[in-house]
Amino acid sequence: PFEVKDQLLYYIDFEGTRHLYLLFNYIKPILKLVYNKRHYFRVNKMMVDLNNLYFAYK
Repeated sequence: PFEVKDQLLYYIDFEGTRHLYLLFNYIKPILKLVYNKRHYFRVNKMMVDLNNLYFAYK
């Protein structure tokens, strides 16, 4: 099931944990907004670090 809260879409898993649900086309722009020094290899490095999260592909 899904839930809309504060204009954001969340997927709720069977344990009741909320996961932010992002459309694939919006992932890179969002990551650019939250870029920090740890990810100096740019967006590609962040995508590798986040590979275990849920992503909605096209």
